[in-house]
Amino acid sequence: MATLLYINEVVNFAIERETESYALYKELAEIVDNVDAKNLFKVLMNEEESHKSFYTTFLSTIEAKHTPGVTEDEEYAAYMKTLIDSQRTVKTPDIDLSNLMEILDFAIAREKDAVLFYVGLENFVPDDDKSTVKTIIKEEGSHIVKLSNLKQQLA
Repeated sequence: MATLLYINEVVNFAIERETESYALYKELAEIVDNVDAKNLFKVLMNEEESHKSFYTTFLSTIEAKHTPGVTEDEEYAAYMKTLIDSQRTVKTPDIDLSNLMEILDFAIAREKDAVLFYVGLENFVPDDDKSTVKTIIKEEGSHIVKLSNLKQQLA
């Protein structure tokens, strides 16, 4: 039987992810010349900071224990552990930072990964916090739309 992830491990990963996304969008906002891209990266940077704040607050309310009421599912637990472990090994993008289209493709892919992660995370949070996680999923989805719209506008 699989061991479920500890909820604090999952939330700590979410905080790491939001911190990295904030840093990425800050760096991109500083290096791109396109005004629309620069402004979008600043908006996304602020939204990632807001997500981090939620998870930091949430972390302070939980203990290092398995989440009660979560059904133990070996395949699901293995998926979440693999996702967390693999994401922790990717720290810097392997892209041409002078190519705005490549930057946008990378950012879109990163946001898609975030949506998948938060959909999975939703299964680990108490019912009272599910609506907040759903809100973050919608925001991450809106990041995909914003980035895709900018890419289409620039094409």
